Amino acid sequence: MSELTWQWVASTSDLERALLDFKHCSAVAIDTEFVRERTYYPQVALLQISAGKTHYLIDPLSLADLDAIRSFFQNENILKVVHSGSEDLEVIGRWLGVEARAWFDTQIAAALLGFDQGVGFRALVQDILGVELDKGETRSDWLKRPLSESQCFYAAADVAYLYPVFTHFEERLKESQRFEWVLEEGRRAAESIGSDRFDVVSRSKNAWRLSPRQVALLSALGEMREGIARERDKPRSWIIDDKVLFDLAQNPKAAHVILKAGGKHLLRYEDRVVACAAEVEALPESSLPASPAGPLTSAQRALQKRLKERITHMASEFKVAPELVFNKKDYQYWVSEFGSGSYPTPTHWHGWREPFVRALSQEIEKS
Repeated sequence: MSELTWQWVASTSDLERALLDFKHCSAVAIDTEFVRERTYYPQVALLQISAGKTHYLIDPLSLADLDAIRSFFQNENILKVVHSGSEDLEVIGRWLGVEARAWFDTQIAAALLGFDQGVGFRALVQDILGVELDKGETRSDWLKRPLSESQCFYAAADVAYLYPVFTHFEERLKESQRFEWVLEEGRRAAESIGSDRFDVVSRSKNAWRLSPRQVALLSALGEMREGIARERDKPRSWIIDDKVLFDLAQNPKAAHVILKAGGKHLLRYEDRVVACAAEVEALPESSLPASPAGPLTSAQRALQKRLKERITHMASEFKVAPELVFNKKDYQYWVSEFGSGSYPTPTHWHGWREPFVRALSQEIEKS
């Protein structure tokens, strides 16, 4: 670890030379550093790339021509190995305006090989390589220049150790015929970036208490807030808090009082809130959404318990983290909607999860 070195890349010519090193690589380790505390969009601050020997620290703040790095991320012949890479995908998509291809997440790989779902990178490095990584720069200001020696060391270490973790998993995944499962998850994750919308209704625990018209208003208010957050590039909670949106949906006629109670600065949005409420009030009943399902009934809770037990048993046999097979939303969807037979199968239930879903369906049919 003390001998770890890196190359700083801050010009287009240096970037092109660095990427030539990876031209014939089948896989490279990737990481990003970014800042988002005060903005809606992530601000890219650093890109780290390694194929096991040379570790490059690429400075996005100094690069004018991004064509070479765009082509690199779109190259399907080079695996981009990350750990817990959903935010990295978002950062790359925002920065480069392209969808990263051939995405391989070692956190997913670990879960498919019996590790706990959500296992951290440092825990994997400790377990597989016997190395304890330093956490000292986790909350650094990555936008400052120049970066300190400690920051560079920390950033380079992330990709330096990620690559051997990948090679360790690669052999095991291919032996168990699960390598393609990780790539499948990577494709799905990359395709979802930019298409996922923040749905304030589904994230509200009490939305089931609202009438269909109130649900429509909550959704419209959420979209309004999202637009403002993007325009101002500020976190959505800095615009209007979720609780305030919910209160407005319940009682739009008290908009002035609710906004003022949330903070006088919220009154700047009063006209927009009133306009949203007027538009939703004019909607015909036939176009209103259904109210979300409420708390599970005792029968649904019993069914959910059976589903979890079955998934846990099957996952144990496959040596897969059960939470990767089905998460909380999957169980809720099954018992609240899918089980009725009138709702579609989610796309992520196809592919490697299909045998699990089929087994669950057969289990339910027997009962």
